[in-house]
Amino acid sequence: GIKPFWFTRIFCIVPVYFNRAMIFSHLYINSEKAIQDYFNQYGGKDKKIIVKNYKFIIGLILLTIFKNRSSKCMLCQFSKREIYEKLEEIITNAIKDRSDVLPEDLVNNVILKYSEIPTLNETENDIMEEFTAHMSRYADIYKKDIEFQVMVSVRRQDLRLKQKKALEGDKLSGLIEEKIERGV
Repeated sequence: GIKPFWFTRIFCIVPVYFNRAMIFSHLYINSEKAIQDYFNQYGGKDKKIIVKNYKFIIGLILLTIFKNRSSKCMLCQFSKREIYEKLEEIITNAIKDRSDVLPEDLVNNVILKYSEIPTLNETENDIMEEFTAHMSRYADIYKKDIEFQVMVSVRRQDLRLKQKKALEGDKLSGLIEEKIERGV
């Protein structure tokens, strides 16, 4: 006697992925506190850089969570597959642009691992502290690698922007030439 819509809603994976995203969003927002705790425990001198790297790692985890979610949503019989295929392509490119020169250890042991954690509550303090400690440690260990990755990503974005402007300029000049030929 269950209507198909409610059957699907009960077994839909979207809430699980949004729950993961909320947990990591909370860690992103509280990044300065997490890094301060890390510095109190282990010491260090590049707090700003570690905070930036910590946010970078969590940002990649969030992108991976949304990519994984969209890949699952494509399999749902009630989804608009074309929309999710396009979304997954965009997110995949964003992840690739932000992680292709990162060490394999960082990508596999942090980003991919934490993007598929079991469902948790933010109240599970031990697990949240473990996440924070691991990501803080990786943000510190791989600070040069992340800095290089960010530099490469920024250069790529600048190049794409220049290419896009050049293409738009070519289209505009083509339209102007066409109007001149028609005498408009």
